[in-house]
Amino acid sequence: MLVIHPKDKTTAMSLVLYEGQKAQLLDQTFSKKEICHMLNHTSVYERIMLLGHGSDKGLFSRDNDEEDVFNRLIVYHPHTRYLRKHGGNMIGIWCNVDIFCKYRRPAWPIYRNDYNGIE
Repeated sequence: MLVIHPKDKTTAMSLVLYEGQKAQLLDQTFSKKEICHMLNHTSVYERIMLLGHGSDKGLFSRDNDEEDVFNRLIVYHPHTRYLRKHGGNMIGIWCNVDIFCKYRRPAWPIYRNDYNGIE
């Protein structure tokens, strides 16, 4: 399983979804080019999981976990062609992932996570 989960103290609890499993973890230390490469070379039979905070633009990350601002999109528009190619063996959990999927059309199950309230 390929997991893209930027290190973040506020979403650290999400690691229970993949800990103890054979998973390759990509976090904010990976470049856009490296993430594209990994997405492109992940077998369609292998699950991809994307976890964290985000918006309709994509999945956020930040360089400094002590600050409250996110300064980077770690998965966004340039990655969608690889996500579409991968098919439906993906899970994305972040705020507004449903809107991200609506406009970019990766074929994955949508689990919207609103940390600000219950939908």
